[in-house]
Amino acid sequence: MLGMPGFVVLAVTEIHGEIETTVQTDPGLVGCGDCGVRAIGHGRREVVVRDVPVCGRRGRVRWSKRIWGGAPRRPARPRPGPKRTVRSRRGRR
Repeated sequence: MLGMPGFVVLAVTEIHGEIETTVQTDPGLVGCGDCGVRAIGHGRREVVVRDVPVCGRRGRVRWSKRIWGGAPRRPARPRPGPKRTVRSRRGRR
């Protein structure tokens, strides 16, 4: 219906003269572009796009957007931190 690959239309309704199309992304496997590890779903966030032309009328798209996550990444190399000065007992007084 939308002509957008990767989206599934869940419902089409009319609210206050606007046509509202509720969609979500097509379920599938998603991986990290850097390491290739499979992403883990962390729920969904709703995004509303307004003023979308639908058959010559006002419309909006309500998109149930997936939130992805994965294992926390470790830095590739240690980050430089502040240099610590080591003092002798005599210097601490």
